[in-house]
Amino acid sequence: MGAATVAWTAAEHPDLPRGVVLEDPVGVHATPQSDPDVDVEEAAAHVRAQLREQADQSMEEAIVSSYEEFDPDWARRLAIASAECSPQIAEYALEGYPKPLREVFPDIVCPALMLRADADTERRVRDLEAAESLANGRLVHVPDAGHYVFHDEYDADWAELRAFLCWL
Repeated sequence: MGAATVAWTAAEHPDLPRGVVLEDPVGVHATPQSDPDVDVEEAAAHVRAQLREQADQSMEEAIVSSYEEFDPDWARRLAIASAECSPQIAEYALEGYPKPLREVFPDIVCPALMLRADADTERRVRDLEAAESLANGRLVHVPDAGHYVFHDEYDADWAELRAFLCWL
């Protein structure tokens, strides 16, 4: 959800960012489907409770309970990000996006780098069409990467990110 949050923020507050990096954003082509059988308020309360529980844990406890399968450096980064996550994200995550991200791309005026997971030709074409509406954007499908693009293919992503930052 980080990439979607960054995209929405950049679109709604174009004076804030100097540039944005979107790591495999969800909801580019359609709004993520919410489950009609889920009570949003109840689910949001559950997410808030989980975030409070994580906030009460030490960093080491959070790593062991939630991120043990990751490399230790990545596990620490993810645990820190979770600890800093605002409880208000619960409602946003569960209520969904008001429209697909591609519809706000024209409002993102700063330079943008979109790193996407590896995909078949059809999705690559759809992603390219969406990225064309970024005023100053670049799309990179990272070979062999899944949704956690940086985690899956760090060296390739780091090279793209460095080039983007030097260009800024």
